[in-house]
Amino acid sequence: MVVLILHTHQYSFFNGLHYSSGGFVHDGNAHRYLREGVKLIVVARVKTVNKINTEKYSLLSNSSIQVVNLAYGLPMFFKIWKLVQVSDAVIARIPSFFGILAALSARMQGKPILTEVVGNAFWPLWYSGLRGKVIAPFMVIGTRLAARASSISSYITDYYIQSLYPAGRMVGGIANVSIPDDVIRSLHSVVSDRVRSFEQAGAERVIQIGMIGGYEVDYKGHDVLLLAMKRLVMNGYSVSLQLVGGGNPAKLHSFSAELGLQNVVFKGPMSNKDVLQWMSELDVYVQPSRTEAHGRSIIEAMASGCVVVSSDIGGMRETVNEKCRFRNEDDLGLSRILIRLMDDLTFRREMTIHSATVAPMFSEAIIEEKRRNVIDEFYALE
Repeated sequence: MVVLILHTHQYSFFNGLHYSSGGFVHDGNAHRYLREGVKLIVVARVKTVNKINTEKYSLLSNSSIQVVNLAYGLPMFFKIWKLVQVSDAVIARIPSFFGILAALSARMQGKPILTEVVGNAFWPLWYSGLRGKVIAPFMVIGTRLAARASSISSYITDYYIQSLYPAGRMVGGIANVSIPDDVIRSLHSVVSDRVRSFEQAGAERVIQIGMIGGYEVDYKGHDVLLLAMKRLVMNGYSVSLQLVGGGNPAKLHSFSAELGLQNVVFKGPMSNKDVLQWMSELDVYVQPSRTEAHGRSIIEAMASGCVVVSSDIGGMRETVNEKCRFRNEDDLGLSRILIRLMDDLTFRREMTIHSATVAPMFSEAIIEEKRRNVIDEFYALE
């Protein structure tokens, strides 16, 4: 059985060996799609590099996996059509242009299709400039058609993404983040320690607030959080803000200075392992995004025992407690939640326990079992 997989991540060649820049079908998680008698053709954009961080990227050494380079342009239509022809089934991760083309080609050729719907096709493009605004409506239409064409469609949310891109057979709750089981097992003691520490410290302690998001990605809502921080400082609260992300922070540096904020630290990008360690040192994690399909970082923060506060949008409604959600772009509403968390220890304890209750639903064991069941069901269709 030959399975064609269309993926959005870019692949790298180094000394003739394949590496995945998105952690896709390298040896660490190829089991998601590989079965006995199954050959995978992975289609993605490919680049050549001189060196690579082997601690971050893993070797695609399995002989049952073939990587095919695909570039944007008119030839891609013919190439995807031909690849679908030589495949028995198609797995397309959407929203993505390649994924949509493959799903629609498979529908016309009568091949089984599994679509993995991992985001909102509209808002990230809408916030990415004029070109994105032009493309966004067409990407929405394509994603809806691909989902409807599928034999089975899996979703990273329980309800939100399904409502945007419905399909005949829908399986939800297969998040694009999973928490190591040892982290989940230690969560109870972590939460107990956290509750004990902030009860002993009292009101004088400086509250550590954190956020993750590319510094140049406007829809992540850094400005909303900085405005809320200004309100806290003006009301006499002792807070420190730590911002993790890639890109140039110059614009945010300037805005922070304009607001007169001093306790703002730009920590730059972090590895997954370092992120969890960093989150364990925070009191509150805030995700003020203007759009967010699910919110990977909020799950990681909950698994670290953090209280999580977010805007009331997207899939974050499914995980963040309603008492810790604020209206989109409402910096006043965000500041009020943060003030309550600092003033009301009972409320902070309640929200900490909420994090410990939600996080286990995203354990590696649970997410991988859901994903494995969907793949097995899909392969049984052939």
